[in-house]
Amino acid sequence: MSCTSCSPPAIRPPVDLNNQSEIIRGREVVRVSKFFSGASEGKFLSTLYDDVKTLYDAFRKGAKESNNGRCLGWRQNISRPYQWIHYNQALLRARNFGSGLLGLGVNPGSFVGIYSQNCPEWIITEQGAYCYSMIIVALYDTLGPDACAFIINQAEISVLIVDDDSKCNQIIDRAPRCLKKIISIREVRMATMQRARSRAIEIIRFDEIERVGAQKMFEEVPPKPTDLCTICYTSGTTGNPKGVMLTHGNVIAAISAALLQLSDHRPKYSDVLISFLPLAHMLERTCESAMFLVGGSIGYYSGDIKNLTEDMKTLKPTIMPAVPRLLNRMYDKVMAQIRPSFIKRLMFNMAMGSKENEIKKFQSGALKIIDRKRHIFKLAQGEYIVPEKIEAVYSKSLYVHQIFVYGESLKSYIVAIVVPDVDVVKCKALENGIPGTLSVLCADPKVKQMIMEDMAAWARQDGLRNFEQVKDIYLHPDPFSVQNGLLTPNFKMQRAQLKSYFKPQIEDLYNPPNPTATKNS
Repeated sequence: MSCTSCSPPAIRPPVDLNNQSEIIRGREVVRVSKFFSGASEGKFLSTLYDDVKTLYDAFRKGAKESNNGRCLGWRQNISRPYQWIHYNQALLRARNFGSGLLGLGVNPGSFVGIYSQNCPEWIITEQGAYCYSMIIVALYDTLGPDACAFIINQAEISVLIVDDDSKCNQIIDRAPRCLKKIISIREVRMATMQRARSRAIEIIRFDEIERVGAQKMFEEVPPKPTDLCTICYTSGTTGNPKGVMLTHGNVIAAISAALLQLSDHRPKYSDVLISFLPLAHMLERTCESAMFLVGGSIGYYSGDIKNLTEDMKTLKPTIMPAVPRLLNRMYDKVMAQIRPSFIKRLMFNMAMGSKENEIKKFQSGALKIIDRKRHIFKLAQGEYIVPEKIEAVYSKSLYVHQIFVYGESLKSYIVAIVVPDVDVVKCKALENGIPGTLSVLCADPKVKQMIMEDMAAWARQDGLRNFEQVKDIYLHPDPFSVQNGLLTPNFKMQRAQLKSYFKPQIEDLYNPPNPTATKNS
């Protein structure tokens, strides 16, 4: 049986991937994209549609394109089906909410804060703000309470939307004087209401703002392309958060460029996107804005990343914005299922073999990005280490759930913190007569040796050089997560926090009681 008969046809890019740009004649070497025909004439792409110049326009364009199709979907828990808000209803609720904000004294051009997980109310807040030319400022967990207070104060945010009681309390503890009202999407406790009142802050329910706004129904004040749509704050490596000011025109241009490059493969009104990457970051914001532009549907995950697979089974999305770490974990789970079966391995290898023929090496002289500069470090002997490359190799081991590779300029070798895959380790331990919980197994030298041998095999297979191979590991039973501050909301490792968190263990790895000769090799 030919594997090509059961696999989708290869995607044909709209331009030659080995020759994606051309040089404009002149004194300086200036390259422009071939995706946009006007680029060679010095023109810039600002929008794909003359009637879409702002995010306010884009949402209304989508409502027409979809013929009032499904817009925002959610479910209360993983045992319930998805419920849907259609475009016209979303438009009405957004206008009601924006009118309610105006009634609270939030004027056009003012900043509206939001601190919430992804949900339909996030978008209703955003679009409601755009109805009256207000500007969205998003907060997120890994900023920390002090940074959140700094942002609220700097942007002079008087009204903040939050999703639950917990976030209300986090904000109240360090609330600047400019914050006057908190709008909660869900119920908050009476004790929280009282704490807020003691700080001269009023807590109001989200649906109450909609109700009052519907009664007042102020005339809309649509934004211009040059108006700010958001200030996106970065956590920053040092000092206070830095705010990036983005206009409606900025975001529409970015969306238009992405859709142009996707060509025939751009999303359509029939597509469904699953939303789980944080809306506080521009990757997810632009993806969802592009979906609204074409009239697509967006279903929000149920709130726990562990249940994402169950959400996907129910929602059946056709589009999923993702980050490499998540895709690697999905790949590892697939490989764990097919390795025990010869037939499954054979079919998988046949499918991969057919795709390898389509992969070509770029030889256009373009710059290849291998990692962020701040992640690369040099060992004592002068060799440079790219930790994410090494982590990607070791993550192929079935034993490895997560791994943090560490090194420094005064040491000649690298070490790693490894969070084992609980199911695989327990199974292999039982096969070898080693009982115990994961915490007990992590402290067992035999388990450590078993994992290190498998990691070493992958290092050899993938051609890691000697200085790129970890010489010792510490097994940690608890996963890195957003909640414990070791992952960002995009599920990237917080390397500075990991270094600090595991400082005692790292010191022990570099100063073992019985150092082996291999560490000096």
